[in-house]
Amino acid sequence: MKSYLENKIVCYIKKYKCTITGDDEEVLRYGIQIYYFNISKLLILFTVSIILNIFSKTCIAFILVVALKRFAYGFHADTFWSCLVITFINIFGIVYLSELFLNSLIRIALAVISLILFALFAPADTEERPIVGSKKRLRLKIQIISVSILYFALSFFTNEVLSNMLVLSLVFIGFNTCPVLYILFKKEYKNYEKFI
Repeated sequence: MKSYLENKIVCYIKKYKCTITGDDEEVLRYGIQIYYFNISKLLILFTVSIILNIFSKTCIAFILVVALKRFAYGFHADTFWSCLVITFINIFGIVYLSELFLNSLIRIALAVISLILFALFAPADTEERPIVGSKKRLRLKIQIISVSILYFALSFFTNEVLSNMLVLSLVFIGFNTCPVLYILFKKEYKNYEKFI
């Protein structure tokens, strides 16, 4: 029996009268799967945040994380549930830890640690999406370091909670780029090296 996702692909192919090869079908299946995973994950994340009465902070943390991941890339879990858990840890970790008092010295230390992580490990690719091309990797590294410096600078001009969220998002995404999660989940790291 075909899965829901496979039925959607078949409907798409029939609707647009597509002729696709096995490789194209695999890419299409992967794209649709990512689309449904992300929509489902966001619905769960935002529903839980509404229940916990932290919706606005969750939205801010989500935007901060998405902006960083655009350049840093980073670890991606294999299953929907492990991805959901990691997303919850990242987003809710930023939200709840932002309530703590982080003085300027702690924020500086966290920002420096994050910059070191990004300089060493970003952009961190995956087996499914290797970042091939040294120029692209260098451009992404420069962009993530620039965005990190911007986040850190902005942290001095915002209220305490938002300031903490800016710096904490750097830390959480910085750790998403380092090999620890890849090793923990037994995933390949530096996948672009296979194409050199």
